[in-house]
Amino acid sequence: LAQVAPTAARLFKARTQRGQHPPVADMTASAGHYAPMGAQQSDGEEYLGMVKSYNARRGFGFIACEATAAKFGRDVYIAKAEVQLLAASEGHVPPPPSHTGEKPPPPSLEEEDLVRFYVKLSAEGYPQAEHIRRVRKFHGTVLEPPGEAATDDEAPFGRIASDDLAAARGIRDAIVRRASCGRARLAAGDRVTFCLQDQGPTYTISGEMVVDALLVMLVPRPQHNIGCILGCCILNLPRTPAPGGWGGYRPDLQLDCHALGDRIILSGLPQDVDQSELMRFFSKHGATQVGVAVSRAGAFASVAFPGMSEVARFMARSKHTFADDK
Repeated sequence: LAQVAPTAARLFKARTQRGQHPPVADMTASAGHYAPMGAQQSDGEEYLGMVKSYNARRGFGFIACEATAAKFGRDVYIAKAEVQLLAASEGHVPPPPSHTGEKPPPPSLEEEDLVRFYVKLSAEGYPQAEHIRRVRKFHGTVLEPPGEAATDDEAPFGRIASDDLAAARGIRDAIVRRASCGRARLAAGDRVTFCLQDQGPTYTISGEMVVDALLVMLVPRPQHNIGCILGCCILNLPRTPAPGGWGGYRPDLQLDCHALGDRIILSGLPQDVDQSELMRFFSKHGATQVGVAVSRAGAFASVAFPGMSEVARFMARSKHTFADDK
C-alpha cells in the first residue's frame, strides 16, 4: 500500500484553462525534489520571494517562493545567522546588553517582507536561504487589471500607478502581468504592493515609460470594490491515505474555489471529505474554521480566515507548499 511520510511536502501549482466558464487556476500536485544526504552549496541562482512567517523571538522563519516551491517542493528556511548577516549588511547595530541582564531582541524580518536570496541544501536535503537581501516594496493603485486568457502568458497585462515608484525611479506606471498576481483577481481602484526586478527592463507604452511589477499583493480594498471576487480557481489537493490503511490510495480532490471577502468557498467535494482534512491544509495558510455542508447537489465547504488580507495573501500565489505533519 502506498504510504505518505509524516513530513511529506505537498506542492500546489496553478495553471489557467480555457472553457465556457471564466478562466480558472488548476492546482496540480507535484512531489518535492530532494538532494542526497549531505549539505550542498548554492546552485548560484538568485530567487525572489516573500517572508511567509518569522519568529522574532527565536530568530527563524520561512520564505514562500514559486520558483523554489517548484524546484524543492517546500518553503525555504531562514536561519537566525542569515538574519543577523542581513541586519549587518543593512547597517543594523546590535543594542547594548540590558541592565537587567536580558538578551537584546534579535534583528527582525517581518511577514510579507520581500526578499532576494540564494538557496543551499541542508544535510537532510531541505532548502535554506542564504545571502538574503531585503527588496523595496512599492505601493500603488490599479488603473487597469490584467486580463484573462488560456494561459498567463497570453493574458493582456494591466497597469499600476505608484507615487512611490515615481519618487524612486522617475516612472509613475508599472505593468502587471497575470502571473505576477497569482490567482488573485484585481479590480480598477484596488490598492496593491509590488516590487521590481533588479536592473529590470523598461518599456514605452503610449509614449510613457513603464516597468514590470512583480509579486503584486492586494491590500485592503476600497469600499466600492468590497463585493468583487478575490479569485477563482480549481484546487487540486492531494489526499492522505484512507484511515485504517485498507484501500489507502485516494485520488486528489478537484475543488472549485471562489475567494470572497474573508472566506473561500469550495464546491465539488466528495462525500468522504470532512472539516479536519481541509483544515490540515488551510490552517497552515491562516484559516480559522472550515464548515462542510452536504446537499443532494453535492458537498460544499466554507473556509473562514481572520480577514480579507489573509485570503488575498493566499490567492496572490499560484503555488503553495505545506508539510503534512498531522
